[in-house]
Amino acid sequence: MCYIKFITMKKISCIIPAHDEAKSIAHTLSVVAPLVGTYLYEVIAVDDASRDDTKKIIQTFPLIHLIQHSLNEGKSKSVADGINAAQGEYIFLLDADLQFLNSQNIIDLIEPIERGISDVTISYRKNAWPLFPFKKIDYLSGERILPKKSLVASLSEMALLPNYGLEVFLNRIIIHNNMSISVVQWSNVENDFNQNKHGWLKGVQIIIKIWWNVLSVVSIFEMYSQNIRMQKLLIR
Repeated sequence: MCYIKFITMKKISCIIPAHDEAKSIAHTLSVVAPLVGTYLYEVIAVDDASRDDTKKIIQTFPLIHLIQHSLNEGKSKSVADGINAAQGEYIFLLDADLQFLNSQNIIDLIEPIERGISDVTISYRKNAWPLFPFKKIDYLSGERILPKKSLVASLSEMALLPNYGLEVFLNRIIIHNNMSISVVQWSNVENDFNQNKHGWLKGVQIIIKIWWNVLSVVSIFEMYSQNIRMQKLLIR
């Protein structure tokens, strides 16, 4: 059951990058589509040259704006293209493959922004993997809201990032701009891990690729430094 708390007055554009997410994207879109015009100004789904029915599923939601890539360009380029097309003053980044997501989760992530409590919100999912020993923030969370103005100058650089280097790049922007952060507990939401989607062997290969991408953007030292500095930006 969804308990509506407020109707947002800020223009929030939700960006959903997707590649071969036919299994899960229908649920994600069914959660956000009814919120367009109230809590969300718009929803933009970027289909990154999917080989399955991802594009067809997106097209069944008339309120969802579709950006179609003819070639697979990666998550970072997909997000950069979505932000470039967005008309909102805030950017809500949302992964396509979340499990058990509901409308209240979306509203809860918006609320600190709407009420002026913080500059940024970041989700903390049920199966989040926070960097040891930091337990208060999921620094690789794909679900976060940021001011669009903080991202515009970095879009060309963002578009060139490796596939899984986006989140630590966003962390760098948050820290550079000294933006306050609210962490929102999504205790019911789980990320659909790659081992479940692709099988154990390919899943492990993707995990290795993720960390290779992350460490090509930031060093291990900066990764830990990001966590320490982001902890200091948290709204208590």
